Amino acid sequence: MSNNAQKTPLGRSLNDFAQRKVAEAIWQTGRALPCSAVSADGALITVKFEVQSGFTLPQITVPLFGPRYIRYPIQAGDAGVVMAADAQLGAVSGQTTGAANLAAPANLGALFFVPLGNKNWPSVDANALVLVAPNGVSMGDDANTATFVLQPGVISMSVGLNTFVINNTGVFINGREFLLHEHTGVMSGGSTTGGVV
Repeated sequence: MSNNAQKTPLGRSLNDFAQRKVAEAIWQTGRALPCSAVSADGALITVKFEVQSGFTLPQITVPLFGPRYIRYPIQAGDAGVVMAADAQLGAVSGQTTGAANLAAPANLGALFFVPLGNKNWPSVDANALVLVAPNGVSMGDDANTATFVLQPGVISMSVGLNTFVINNTGVFINGREFLLHEHTGVMSGGSTTGGVV
């Protein structure tokens, strides 16, 4: 028996080896880490990690959490966390093509961005659905046959070719100022008047 074998028992060596291999495997798995948005390109968010570590983590571009039917207006500096999936997300996020396989992705290779709440946000009615964004709120159907847009100082709705706009100069229906409209065919005695002019 060698001197080295006498100094380092086999049982402890095997245990140390197994612990190292487990630690390496855990390190390769995805990480849920705090981050903040650097920029947004549609549903893809470039994030920087808000962690202190012995090395610099790169900025990465990841998909934004959420369905296509609700678009979050993520702004630079918005805080959140990246969450890890168990397979690459590139195909379902449109960043790559083809289906994901079950090979373990790199630890930063299967992440998506989830925005987080903050106690410093302005207070709102906790019993109401609150929609706010720097440029307002926009709702509509996929074909744009009916829309509702709330922007700073302007509310506008459209259905087909008909429009309704409220702004600081007045109320407009199909381009005509509502408060200045007139009726034709007015007769004394309370008869039905003609249409709006």
